[in-house]
Amino acid sequence: GLQKNSFTGSLPTLNGLQNLQYAYLDNNQFDSIPADFFKNLPALLAIAIDVNQLNGSDGGWSLPSDITASTLLQNLSLTNVSLTGEIPDFLGAMSSLQVLHLAYNKLTGGIPASFRSSNLRVFQVNNQVGNQLTGPIDVVGSMQSLSQLWLQVNKFTGTIPVSLANVLSLTDLKLNDNQLVGPIPWGFKDLFLNDFTAENNLLDGPIPPIKATTVNVQFNLLCQDTPGVLCSTPVTALLQFLGELNYPSTIVRSWQGNDPCSASPPWSGIICQGGSVSVINLVNRNLSGSISPFLSNLTSLVAIKLSDNNFTGTIPDSLILLKSLTLLDVSNNHLTGTVPRFDAKVRLNIAGNSLANGSRLQSPSPNSPSTSSQPPSAHISSAPLTSPSRLPVSPSTPGGSVSSPQSGSTPIASPKSVSSSSGVAPVRSPSTMSSAAPSRINVSGPASPARSSSFAVAIIIAPVLGAVAVLLIVPLAVFLTCKRRKKRFIPDQNPNAVVVYPRDSMSDREIGKLVMLNQNGSISKTQSRDSSGSNVVQVIDTGNLVISVQVLRHVTDNFSEENILGRGGFGVVY
Repeated sequence: GLQKNSFTGSLPTLNGLQNLQYAYLDNNQFDSIPADFFKNLPALLAIAIDVNQLNGSDGGWSLPSDITASTLLQNLSLTNVSLTGEIPDFLGAMSSLQVLHLAYNKLTGGIPASFRSSNLRVFQVNNQVGNQLTGPIDVVGSMQSLSQLWLQVNKFTGTIPVSLANVLSLTDLKLNDNQLVGPIPWGFKDLFLNDFTAENNLLDGPIPPIKATTVNVQFNLLCQDTPGVLCSTPVTALLQFLGELNYPSTIVRSWQGNDPCSASPPWSGIICQGGSVSVINLVNRNLSGSISPFLSNLTSLVAIKLSDNNFTGTIPDSLILLKSLTLLDVSNNHLTGTVPRFDAKVRLNIAGNSLANGSRLQSPSPNSPSTSSQPPSAHISSAPLTSPSRLPVSPSTPGGSVSSPQSGSTPIASPKSVSSSSGVAPVRSPSTMSSAAPSRINVSGPASPARSSSFAVAIIIAPVLGAVAVLLIVPLAVFLTCKRRKKRFIPDQNPNAVVVYPRDSMSDREIGKLVMLNQNGSISKTQSRDSSGSNVVQVIDTGNLVISVQVLRHVTDNFSEENILGRGGFGVVY
């Protein structure tokens, strides 16, 4: 080895040294590297050329693929050598490679997917200069042989992979000074780390009780300062909601602490009343992802406003558990599926989505009788809310926040199960929530073909019903007139008489046929003749009806053809 000297000039080429196993040229003052430096080195096991500014005046250099021919290579150390470009994906495919040092260079891009199957024990890509490394670090969660992982001082984004907690050989983990979001995986409590540093990120949630000699998680957005202490229920629910949106940095940066209602500055998009979260207002925030079912754990929610974003998936069934909810506006997103059956007081705006009515949105059939057991339906609007009612906001607190904190510190792992009889998917909710079955929803909006046909039938039936009403009212009027006049002739007339049907006068106008419907449901018939044509009062008594023929003659103008109203099953109606 020639390391830690003051050699200058160009590195000597190693091309053709087929028996070379170890080459240590680090910590010198070499300023360039030959293009064939890594060629024909089949026996090479370890090589280190760290801390040499190679080709610095030319903007750096890229690692050639020639090195893949060194199939026995276990240790490749290239720290601070002006390496540029992206991390070569062929390095992840080198099965013999166990130690890879690429720190303090000018590498850009992300960690190649090929590293998922690598056998690396040590992986250092920290402190890149310039644009630095970016993107998620999900790949490292699959590197099951890792004992040391240094990713600090870059621009990595996304969450810390939960699967990294399964890498039990991991003892040294440095993630500090990046843009990582989300919680520290709770499974880290089972790792035996010597060093864990993750300060200066955008991490939230609680601190796991990590068994490590050194733990540094300062300057994040964590809800607690003490390891092992969990976040409050509302904070947990809101962070789970944010997780479904991949933790957008525009919102994450303002959601800090363990009480969204007493934070200063207030949490973006959150309004509180009485120390509890009452409104989520995230309209037109360019949010992408799904609506979290864990919102049902915010039992004080009155309004959820998520319109004009890019939400996908369905409206969670668990939201029907929000007993205080009066407004859900998810208009102008990309939601699909069916709409849960909310309570009648909930105003829904679902316009601009691909939500189907489905079997859960049942409107009563025009022919179906209404039942008192059916709860009232929620109002659904397929048009934008033109003037949504504002919730009262405390004037004393900026943004409507109230300083009184909400009690409770137990996180909600999942919402409480809803009874399967309600048709709601099994989720978890706070224990104080009721799991009553939801009501049906009437859908308002443009008329469907079925409604149009029902409307047409109604237009046809209306005049028919009018004609029938006339046929019923006129005989009733005749009957009432007869009844009044009959009292003058027959003082003891039975008050229970109900219907009189005179028959067609035929050829003999002296004959009148009466058909009566008795109270017991039987029908009585009788005939009367007045051959003399005199004014003698003639009566017909059927038990339930007593009436004079003279009255019938009088009110029908002697059964004149001009007074015929119609003909039915019992004869002519006058």
